[in-house]
Amino acid sequence: MKKYTFKGGTHVKEYKDTSDCKIEVMPAPQIVSIPLSQHIGAMCDAVVKVGDEVCMGQVIGEAPGKLASPVHSSVSGKVKKIIAVNNAQGNAIKTVVIENDFKDTLFSTIKPYGKPIKGLDANEVIDMVYAAGISGMGGATFPTYAKIKSAIGKVDTLVINCAECEPFITADHRLMLEYPEKIIGGAEILLKTFNLPYGYIAIEDNKKDAVEVLTKTIADSNVLKVCVCKTKYPQGDERQIIYALTGKELPAGKLPADIGCVVFNAETCAAIYDAYTTGIPLIQRVLTVAGNCITTPKNLLVRIGTPFSALIEYCGGASAPIYSLISGGPMMGKACWDIDGPVTKGTSAVLAFTKDFRKRYEQPKSCIHCGLCVRNCPMHLMPNYLAQYSQSRNFDETKNFDIMSCVECGTCSYNCPAKIPIVQYIRVAKDVLRTKQKKQ
Repeated sequence: MKKYTFKGGTHVKEYKDTSDCKIEVMPAPQIVSIPLSQHIGAMCDAVVKVGDEVCMGQVIGEAPGKLASPVHSSVSGKVKKIIAVNNAQGNAIKTVVIENDFKDTLFSTIKPYGKPIKGLDANEVIDMVYAAGISGMGGATFPTYAKIKSAIGKVDTLVINCAECEPFITADHRLMLEYPEKIIGGAEILLKTFNLPYGYIAIEDNKKDAVEVLTKTIADSNVLKVCVCKTKYPQGDERQIIYALTGKELPAGKLPADIGCVVFNAETCAAIYDAYTTGIPLIQRVLTVAGNCITTPKNLLVRIGTPFSALIEYCGGASAPIYSLISGGPMMGKACWDIDGPVTKGTSAVLAFTKDFRKRYEQPKSCIHCGLCVRNCPMHLMPNYLAQYSQSRNFDETKNFDIMSCVECGTCSYNCPAKIPIVQYIRVAKDVLRTKQKKQ
């Protein structure tokens, strides 16, 4: 069997200990805190006020005419307050705090789409996906309706990204094993939307059971093909997965649609299928709770707005003092300063670690010019120079080394024998350049 792969990348220790943990439905908490910005683009405006009674699935935030995804209540209950809360990046995000009445009263207009997939047209799918508030659930959080809209008429290749290459995370893996029909159903809706004859489902070869399940599920279908990819990080990055499957390289500053491709995450496909079959918007998601601090690591189906502390408590609590709390994977996730921070549409995992588990960057040593960061960079950049220019605050020079093409996968930092936090230096430089561009 051919195994698809890409140039560069690295092999990381997987820690996929939760791959055998079936998805558990976690009861909704008493209080949910739902940020009005869970996507790339404009922050939504609250369309409810303090004291309002809301239903599950009711719109509580939207930004008509802007690049944004509507935000819905994940429970029924009363709006207790609307406040600004700092997210992991230190940005103040308006947040709607709702007290759960535990009735799960569904909003009155929610119902299945009620039309065969073969009868759907592109505009209907765009409207349905927008109304459901779906944004990329692999971590990028780009509004899905906008991705679909911008790719129509341009693409000849649809890829469903089931790679899940980050260590610890097994949420997509369990989704493939337990709900393959949702992923396939979402893919079929997208194929109809783009008027494509077939599409690809890309899975790493460390998930042989998922390969078998999906291959068996689509046995009678001639529109989807399961492609087994070599297990290597960051195989799940859309640039790498496109190259692995098609041989096409995505130029800097271009979107996949510009080279005829469009990529959707497995759980995003499932959310599209759920919106089509039930009418229920994106108010919950599957995520992994793991790390060496967690007593009983699990895969959970969780309501949006659930505090991280409730997840940890549901998993038996912390078995040791938590030194580091990560939203997402350990390679590309974000460090969280607040253990009561909420689950959002882009939260694929919550990981808790002790002080001695991860590398500590106290006083980075000097670069020894070993070239490991250059050799392993999947974007074929020179991370050593990017880090050095950032360190010396010569940010403009980093543009000459194509810094904006860096996907911040962390491969360079992971392989650096001097334990230099290369990605952190690159992120600082990119933020400085973006701020300067906005001012100009």
